[in-house]
Amino acid sequence: MLRRAGRRWMRSLGWILLFTFVITLTVGIYIRFFEPERYIADYLLCAVPRQEGQRPAPLSMWMLLRDFDRLLDEDAFRYRIVAETASDGKTFVSARGNAGDHMVTIRAVGQDEQIVTGLANAVGDVLAADAERMLGLASVETVHRAELMPQPGPREELLRTLAAMLISFGLFSLLAVLFGSRREPVCWGHVPEELELSQLGQVADCDKACESCAARLSRSAGKTKKKAADGRLLAHVDRLVREGVAEVAQVIRTDAEQQSSSVAITGVRAEDDAAQLAVLLGQTLADEGYSVLMLEMDGDRPMLGHYLGVSGRVDVVDCLKDSTRLPYALLGTSGKNLHLIDCCHDGETVRKAAASAKCRSFVRDALTIYDYVLIHTPPASFGNGAAAIGSAADRTVLVARDARYTAKELNSLAVGLRQRAVNLIGVVFSGVRKRQLRSIYQDDGRPYRQEGKETAQL
Repeated sequence: MLRRAGRRWMRSLGWILLFTFVITLTVGIYIRFFEPERYIADYLLCAVPRQEGQRPAPLSMWMLLRDFDRLLDEDAFRYRIVAETASDGKTFVSARGNAGDHMVTIRAVGQDEQIVTGLANAVGDVLAADAERMLGLASVETVHRAELMPQPGPREELLRTLAAMLISFGLFSLLAVLFGSRREPVCWGHVPEELELSQLGQVADCDKACESCAARLSRSAGKTKKKAADGRLLAHVDRLVREGVAEVAQVIRTDAEQQSSSVAITGVRAEDDAAQLAVLLGQTLADEGYSVLMLEMDGDRPMLGHYLGVSGRVDVVDCLKDSTRLPYALLGTSGKNLHLIDCCHDGETVRKAAASAKCRSFVRDALTIYDYVLIHTPPASFGNGAAAIGSAADRTVLVARDARYTAKELNSLAVGLRQRAVNLIGVVFSGVRKRQLRSIYQDDGRPYRQEGKETAQL
């Protein structure tokens, strides 16, 4: 239970810090710029009420303060006080006290120190003289006349601001634990037992590295092949990413019943890095000596060509209509033994073509030439494209962003895919923070990190 509350607090930490910052900033501005213009004067009275019916002292004091406030709000009393002293119309007078004693503080708050002191003394003197008659008190005595309270200095302002920050942080933390979202996203470090999918591995966040590599490829499109080869994703991502992809590749090789295998790679949503994992996985298998064919079957967001630095005008749909166009569809990449067939049609056309028997036959024929056929499909949560394309492959890998989906959401998605004849073997968590992974992947017993293009020990 405590762990669940801690995870709930961690998920709400961003909002907690935001609201704490807003409250602290508001209190700091008020203390710094508005409070110095307020003056406070206190006139202290000792008022003893009549103990009729032997009421408890706290109750008697509470009723006495209510009587004082009612008297201060009467127009006749106000006119009497204003007639005796000056007022700017911006000074407020109230009665305060503590339960259990008979001390009543008449507090005046305003913007002029002389008017504040004068009104506090005027009200206190009148109450000291006539409160016994007006309120039926046993006795009223003046303890001390009005004195201005000292203005807070820089140290007091800082302490009050820090107190406001700590109190607001504690309050919002408590609210987050008690009333925060009970949605429990699945992450690679915390896989609940109710998740029905096998965890195939995890890949660190590599969005920036992939995008910079794609930009480098587009700039060097007209250069030599040797220089273009330096722009491979696998050569420029962090070593943590390469380790994670290598683990996924090993699981796929182990899971395959035979050496040749077709694997469909789909994400839960478009932003789950399925295309990036497909490219990295293809380059990893190619570096290990396997021949790999990559098929771009996401007609809505074709990203394989973007990351590989190539683009074509003939795709699988054209090859299914006319097999003689296959040589024009195969695109060479900067990696050895790695080819790509790009996507040139819209998503609906590709989905219909993938659901046909010709597409399954095309994939089987490709496996007679290539060791692995990797198919990038549309997101699994949108339409039937992923299911139609995944049914043409031997197995399907689901890519889910780390700590974004609950076990119930992933299980529902898996059931839907399997009902459409998709052999879903497991899930790969993407976008895992590198700080979490550095303690897992180690070099000579010490965590490592990326520094530039090479890897250096911490």
